Amino acid sequence: MRIMCIIMHLLFVTVLQAAGNKDTVKEDSVKKFGILPVPAFGYTPETGVSYGAFSLFTFKFYPDSTTRTSSAKTSLEFTTKKQIIFEASWNYFFNNENWFSRGTIQLSKYPDLYYGIGESTPDSNETKFRSNRSVFEIDFLKRIAEKTFIGPTVRYKNYGRIEYIEGNHGIFTDLHTSHIFAIGATVISDRRNNILNPQIGSYGELSLVFNNLDGRWYQYFKIDLRKYYTFSAHTFSVRLLNESVTGNPPFYDHALFGGDKNSRGYYYGRFRDKNFLTVQSEYRSPLWWRFGLALFGGLSKIYPSIENISADNLKSNYGVGLRILTDTRENINLRLDYAIGQNDQDGFYVYFGESF
Repeated sequence: MRIMCIIMHLLFVTVLQAAGNKDTVKEDSVKKFGILPVPAFGYTPETGVSYGAFSLFTFKFYPDSTTRTSSAKTSLEFTTKKQIIFEASWNYFFNNENWFSRGTIQLSKYPDLYYGIGESTPDSNETKFRSNRSVFEIDFLKRIAEKTFIGPTVRYKNYGRIEYIEGNHGIFTDLHTSHIFAIGATVISDRRNNILNPQIGSYGELSLVFNNLDGRWYQYFKIDLRKYYTFSAHTFSVRLLNESVTGNPPFYDHALFGGDKNSRGYYYGRFRDKNFLTVQSEYRSPLWWRFGLALFGGLSKIYPSIENISADNLKSNYGVGLRILTDTRENINLRLDYAIGQNDQDGFYVYFGESF
């Protein structure tokens, strides 16, 4: 009850601030710039209750009508599970969308849970460990056709100072300090009308990345397809996502199941393997004033190889969400989702922007 009172109080402050966010927007005939600074709060199964500071930036520095609005986010959060997380991310369109850049920088001190590799790891495997994490991911893409981009992908992950806290750590020899450097290529066809809150259009992404771990190479492949339909302010969206890893990746670079974006309702990383396939759908409807309703659900599968894929152990998720329009100019929502998975898994998520 105390936690819910804190969340509702911060939610009230956020709505009030969003209602007056026009004062933070500077606009003229050439450029637009907006900033929405709000208290950062939320809850996920991975973090517990989180609190801190969050800023959402929107900007459009070019006068042409074809360039969509760019955005960036920064946040510093502290959690009740004694985690400290700093994250900055961006999606930036250059003039006439001739170039597009996106990226994420994350630094964290992060106690976490690990259950091993596979789709049927038992709860008795639960091991709690601590690590210092550094993640850098950057794409710099050139337009090759209308709304279609191609270019290099660079990423770096470092899981340092791994320490066991409690649990069955003796069975997990793969839990050790390491880092990877990766380079590859990404192709994106992005025909969405709004990156953070799409209502119409489509999105397709194909990535192939080569990762180096202590002199050994392994490959990461991703295909991400999304489609959006809107009728009289009612939006329906669907997503197909597959991630595959070949070779011998470290425990943290397998395909991970769960979280706020892929399969809401499951602890992020509760299940992991070399392949992950999910189909998710969502329906969003206006309610009143700045408030909207969302219903979502899907089916997901973790599997070791294409030869072993089957309909067994399909994992379902479903849930309901509240949407609060925090930026009327750019049509950006604050998202509150409650999702339910199988085997007593569930999660409550608070973020800016839609899950997909």
